[in-house]
Amino acid sequence: MTADPLDLTTTRALIAHTPGIMGAGIARRLREAGARVMSDLPVAPGADPRMAIAGAVDAADQELGGVNALVVGWGAEGAGGLLAASDEEIIGQIRANVEEPLWWIQSVILAVERRRATGRIVVLSSVGGIAPSRDGLLFAVTQAAVQTIARVAALEQGRAVQVNTLALGWCEDGPQSRVLERPGTREWVTEDIPTAHVTRVEEVADACAFLLSQAQRSLNGEIVRLDGGYSLTRGSRPSPWPAGGPGPAP
Repeated sequence: MTADPLDLTTTRALIAHTPGIMGAGIARRLREAGARVMSDLPVAPGADPRMAIAGAVDAADQELGGVNALVVGWGAEGAGGLLAASDEEIIGQIRANVEEPLWWIQSVILAVERRRATGRIVVLSSVGGIAPSRDGLLFAVTQAAVQTIARVAALEQGRAVQVNTLALGWCEDGPQSRVLERPGTREWVTEDIPTAHVTRVEEVADACAFLLSQAQRSLNGEIVRLDGGYSLTRGSRPSPWPAGGPGPAP
């Protein structure tokens, strides 16, 4: 059997805020490369979210014998602009897409520091944080915020923990998969992607494995666009959807 070039045998990773097929695909790829992985971590219901996340990381740190890697995504999407959003929508997206990822990042960095170890973090975000869409301006604000958090963490903690962001465009089996199933949507989307290719979960998983591995040692604080060039062309043609669209674009 050919050895995996991305050797993760010393990696003990948490996958948080990344449910469904996307999270499962990333976990499978990391395990194939030799990593020990915990996902779908139980967070105490009803507890203060920050303390609950810290408790979940502490428990995983003990079980894995030292957490040194994290893949964290976002928790909520929504179409619409800043002025049209209700207070509940604004608070909900900020909590799910900014505060909770921040607490996962903070808790893992503290766990690494306590062991005087080194680690890697990959933040999954959307290209909406770089090139906002009119269909999801509030979501874009939260994505720009979490991308900035990742860059600040990379600057502050780079000697011990490297932090990079994957900015995702349209993904098969990702958060927008239900939108891609709408009649005519896939054709419109692929026409707007220079490569005419919708990113697959396996590609996201491979990118996570690379960023967590020792195959790279110089990437830190980067926002890597995994979108086939979509963020370069988005908005270049009128949307085929009525106002509000069938759901948020990346």
